[in-house]
Amino acid sequence: LKSFITFKFLYTYIDFRLSGKIKSYMKMEKIIEDRPMAYDPVTNEIRFDFFENLISEGKYYTPKRMEEFVKRDSIQPYFPVAIAESQQILLNEIFAIFQKHKTNYKIIVSPLYNQIKLNNNDLEYLNNLFGSENVFDFSGINKFTNDYHNFYESSHYRPHVSREIMTIIYEKGDFQDKIK
Repeated sequence: LKSFITFKFLYTYIDFRLSGKIKSYMKMEKIIEDRPMAYDPVTNEIRFDFFENLISEGKYYTPKRMEEFVKRDSIQPYFPVAIAESQQILLNEIFAIFQKHKTNYKIIVSPLYNQIKLNNNDLEYLNNLFGSENVFDFSGINKFTNDYHNFYESSHYRPHVSREIMTIIYEKGDFQDKIK
């Protein structure tokens, strides 16, 4: 609700509803998404079949698109601490709801092309709260983030990566060995 009532979003939403057009400022500000996608409301899955077809035809990773896939350092960078007191309160509330409803859950830290690793203190907090058997950190330098072909752009990985992540977290064995 807070996001909806911000001036930037509300103005954009009204402009779009009245004009029916996605304007350049909407895309530049990343307020409205205009990439062709298929959405399944039952599973909440978004698929980019159009882009997958371009990739299979060798037409997706153009010189312009490759500008986003910058060279990264081989030294592992880390995010600053993100879980402060207010985030701990929210995470504890989430954990309490999981416990109350006997929820079977997995916490997945997604891989990003920038290869920045989740802060060790944040990872430790998540492991202590949710249980290390339920927390899977795919951030940082690993087999997924080493190859730009695993991404549409710097933060959205492709379906084959999602499938492999799901396979890894539901298999027995050392998770870290599977992402090297």
